[in-house]
Amino acid sequence: MKKLILFTASYPYKSIEEALVEPELRVLKKKFDITIIPYKKKNRYKKNDKILDGIKLIEDYATIFDENIILKLFKNFKLFFKLILFPEIKKNKKKNTSFTQLKKNYSSLLRRTELFEWLKKNGQSFIDNETILYSFWFDAHTSALIDYKLINSNIKVFTRVHGSDLYENDFDIPFRNESLRKINKVFLISKYGLKYLSNKYPKYKKKYYFCPLGIEDNNILNKKSKDDVFRIVTCSQIRPLKRLDFIAQTLNQLGKISKKKIEWFHIGGGKNIKIFKKKLLKILSKKKTNLFLLGNLKNKEVFEFYKKKKLDLFLSLSLSEGRPVSMLEAMSVGLPIFSTNVGGVSELVDNEINGKLVNVKSSSKFVAKQINHLIQKPTVLESMRKKSRSKWTMIGNSKINNKRFVNYFLK
Repeated sequence: MKKLILFTASYPYKSIEEALVEPELRVLKKKFDITIIPYKKKNRYKKNDKILDGIKLIEDYATIFDENIILKLFKNFKLFFKLILFPEIKKNKKKNTSFTQLKKNYSSLLRRTELFEWLKKNGQSFIDNETILYSFWFDAHTSALIDYKLINSNIKVFTRVHGSDLYENDFDIPFRNESLRKINKVFLISKYGLKYLSNKYPKYKKKYYFCPLGIEDNNILNKKSKDDVFRIVTCSQIRPLKRLDFIAQTLNQLGKISKKKIEWFHIGGGKNIKIFKKKLLKILSKKKTNLFLLGNLKNKEVFEFYKKKKLDLFLSLSLSEGRPVSMLEAMSVGLPIFSTNVGGVSELVDNEINGKLVNVKSSSKFVAKQINHLIQKPTVLESMRKKSRSKWTMIGNSKINNKRFVNYFLK
């Protein structure tokens, strides 16, 4: 079997990657001799599952990655002078001299250099001429794999691209043009992302492949509420991009106009979760809305929650998205989806069919009114439940999606 080295953010250590990596790992391990190299493992426990049987794990690099980044930036200040010589940086001096962009470029070069140096020292022990280096995220580490390819031109470098590692809005993604020029294949999770990358970097579009992520069928159908409470679930890391504070404002407005009480369940963790909970509770009406922060759950625990808890709506009001797996999970159990129309979300949600889409610039009052319209139409919500499951079957089943992905991988 050919060797495949999979570079992850932290998998198989506990992280949100579990739901993304495992479905395709099941297919890839039938075709390749796989080694996983996670970038970080600090304060995480390692997954122990049958899926990892026969898969090698190299953890040395994670020890380097987990060292204090601020100290490393000071120690490696000479890299700053190397940074300004990169063609992409010189090309747009004005933009690249802003403090935020400079910091982004510098830390990316540090990560790139760290992994490259580690591969130079250790790579020969597990990489041969036919090895594929596969990065699950298109970031600075992908650039390091491409640098290593210059040492051994026979190896191939592939990457997946999601959302945060794709869209260049306020800031450029360091070394993106150089990476696309030298990489072998780029697998995008959404058609929207494919179109975006093709328009921004048309020179390399022959390397781009639309390969959506999918999830396995857990044979679970969620049940709706039958009392006077409307139950909403959200699922994401606690980050500004996900706008949980805006969701709180929206549900506060909803509490003012809905006859039903609201229960909000949030799956996902983040920094200073206790402080964040206090912030949300200040926004929400205590009389009408109850908040339950469930923290990070394992993938199995998410589906166990969907099995046991009666829910009425999956809500996402993000500023940006790729093709969210959390949404696919909700669809697979038959939950209607209410979301901002961003990124590849419209590939999952047919407006007014299996859910409702709103403009990302909509006010909290407007969004609350739209949710309330759905609350007042239980037959519409019931129809959306069935259509959501049906839509997932067509576009989100990992068995179907991963067959196509492996075909492109082997092509």
